[in-house]
Amino acid sequence: MSKVIVLHDFDGSLYFKALESVAEVQYFNIQPFRFLVRDIVKHRKMQKSTVNSLLFILSMFFKRNATVIIGTAPFNFRFLIYAFILSGKNKVYLHTSWPYWVESPPVRYPSFLNKLAKKLWIKSLPKLNGVIAVTKATKNSVMNFLESNQCKVPYAVTQIYHVVDISKISDKLFSDKWQKPENVTFLGRLEAEKGISEFLELSKNFSERETLKFQVIGKGSLEKKVVHWAGSSGNNVYHGFISSRGKIKELLAKTNVLVLPSKRIPGWEELFGLVIIEAMSQGVIVLTTDHIGPKEIIENGYDSFFCPEERFITFASTILDQLSEQPVKYSQIAQKAIVKSQAFNMAAIGREWKEFLKVNKLD
Repeated sequence: MSKVIVLHDFDGSLYFKALESVAEVQYFNIQPFRFLVRDIVKHRKMQKSTVNSLLFILSMFFKRNATVIIGTAPFNFRFLIYAFILSGKNKVYLHTSWPYWVESPPVRYPSFLNKLAKKLWIKSLPKLNGVIAVTKATKNSVMNFLESNQCKVPYAVTQIYHVVDISKISDKLFSDKWQKPENVTFLGRLEAEKGISEFLELSKNFSERETLKFQVIGKGSLEKKVVHWAGSSGNNVYHGFISSRGKIKELLAKTNVLVLPSKRIPGWEELFGLVIIEAMSQGVIVLTTDHIGPKEIIENGYDSFFCPEERFITFASTILDQLSEQPVKYSQIAQKAIVKSQAFNMAAIGREWKEFLKVNKLD
């Protein structure tokens, strides 16, 4: 089995489960000193992952013939350091989900440092063995960046989606919940940009109707607002943060509609949306905003829905109004959502990683 080293800004294991199915993967953090401070302040001891990441810094000078995937945002200086040391002696690949390489980098330094970082990245990219883009939009953006900066690279950009490792809903559970569609869910961080306030506002449009029940799963800075909302009606439920993927699957299996009214802020929008695919696998219709990630996943009006941010509450209210009156219509859309989700499951994405290793002679 192939051996692959994954270097990531945070915990990269969430995104490479499918790679783990076809290769032996080791994870290291590329900002271990930040996590060292966190460990000392929060845990009063060093975590094993931090120790391993610090040791990797020492060992990487002597690495030879290793396969290394670096997952980080453009135009991060840390990437330049690791790529400089590892390239040439090893096979090094960049893993990126950022879809706006030409328009705006997510990493922001003072102007002169931004320009310097961009120049150094342009010089570094041809020395890599490849770039792996999470979405088609990201792949196109990377290719446009390379072309517009006359950066010639000796490889093609590969596109491999994130995996969603969750089994689809059973036929019985699907049939049961669509007999009487009534459960509407928000799942995510309780922050303004994730649209939790819009979800709460949407629920108020149906406060006098007992046919719909609204629930929130997550935690964040707006938690007090959600707790107050939950206490205002018997149809509103706040589950708090749930770490168990099995419990989340169980709640999604009883959900009819997932509402995700994400809002763009400087440097952020929904780039992919793992929760969207998780929900679709459980026969859930997703109502979300037209961010670049959801737009690539959803076929609008066919297997779920998206619309502009400014029209979201009106648009979502219309769908929810029709839910109980047209259960057959919406259950058919939910069925198509299940089919769509299977393109992102372990078997499908595992095959893509296996092909990537084969094509690049890493197997």
